[in-house]
Amino acid sequence: MQSTHNLMGVMLDNLKVYYGQANTQLKGKAGEDRKKISIKNVAHSHNDQIEIRLNFMKYYAQQSENFAISRPELEVIYDLMVAQSVIPTDEEQFLSWCNSSCESASSNQAIMNLSEVGDFFTTKISQNQLNVKDLAPVGFEFLQQYFLSVNEKADKIEKVKPKQSYTGYAGYGARNYGMGNDYRSSYSWASSGVTSYGNNNQQDEKKSSDSKFNVKVLPRELNEIELLWTLVLNCEHPEVAKSVVGFFIKVHLSLSKEIQSEKTSIIKELIERCMSILKQDKQSFQMQ
Repeated sequence: MQSTHNLMGVMLDNLKVYYGQANTQLKGKAGEDRKKISIKNVAHSHNDQIEIRLNFMKYYAQQSENFAISRPELEVIYDLMVAQSVIPTDEEQFLSWCNSSCESASSNQAIMNLSEVGDFFTTKISQNQLNVKDLAPVGFEFLQQYFLSVNEKADKIEKVKPKQSYTGYAGYGARNYGMGNDYRSSYSWASSGVTSYGNNNQQDEKKSSDSKFNVKVLPRELNEIELLWTLVLNCEHPEVAKSVVGFFIKVHLSLSKEIQSEKTSIIKELIERCMSILKQDKQSFQMQ
């Protein structure tokens, strides 16, 4: 269907049309509740207008055999929701959608192309287009989920199966975190609400902080480990900074049996790099 009808292109064009209206009609409403503002002559709020479109894109990718959301699609959505939008909270809704898309992928069906997603976000961060300093909790949730997923795919991290599963969000059945990347047993794009801004942040944070995994290679060999260093050194949001450091330490201490014997040298290497960074910062400060 994608190759014949370019359905994703049609959906993106529809999103562009909506934002053309929204950016004109919602000027001056940046501080208002996104679930209570809307463009003229429509029944749904701005939040719902975006959520319905994003959820459908995710559902389409989830059901497609030969299509995954990749950098070209992300560029368009990011440009509309972050770079051009007059509603600042659209950025968090975008990151929440990325997080849920990454999380909802199954072991045999990707919703997003992980390599292109990584390239997209590392480029945005390196070019200071994504505000790492004030990164919202949901932004870190997504980057953390991406880091785990890309390393699990590369067989560098293994997720530890919990002893029991629990019933998840509306639109989901029982979710078992031990089954690779397959976090879902059922999904409804119209009613999941998983990308709804602000709905599930607390549950997401608890789930993420409780996730268990073992690192199967030396931490310096993990994919995107430098992305974690960037977050550790630059995040200043109090809540996010604490979570970033905690996760970073966990990556260095949650070792598989195969590399447990390397634990001392791993900690030593981590301390040495931290001391080197502190030394460089001190020298830079003295030169000012």
